[in-house]
Amino acid sequence: MGTIAKRILLVDDDIDVLMGLQMVLEDQFEVVEVASNPEHALLMLQTSVFDVVVVDLMMPTMDGTKLIHEIRSRKLSTAPIILMSAYPDAQETAELNGAADSICKPFDIEVLEHKLHRILAKSEFNLQV
Repeated sequence: MGTIAKRILLVDDDIDVLMGLQMVLEDQFEVVEVASNPEHALLMLQTSVFDVVVVDLMMPTMDGTKLIHEIRSRKLSTAPIILMSAYPDAQETAELNGAADSICKPFDIEVLEHKLHRILAKSEFNLQV
């Protein structure tokens, strides 16, 4: 039985971060979509289903917490969200804003991969229950 590709949406205003994450993650997650601004992410969420959304906290026009609130209030996705931040209180900010987890920049890609696998496994378990 083969594994089903997990769709991940990466949202960050830093194109270099997006491209680097996409290159690394597409080895394990067959479908990785990117959005360089929150508005583009909202449009993508209206037309596509994602298993996990990874959102940067600090972005122009709309920060990551506002994006999380927009995703949930518009009922665009129930996918778990990981909040990326350079601030050390990222976990508290994530919890206060309904994100499933956080990761502090700069981070080791293996830490992000571990978090993605854990969240996806938990999501699959919850769907089966």
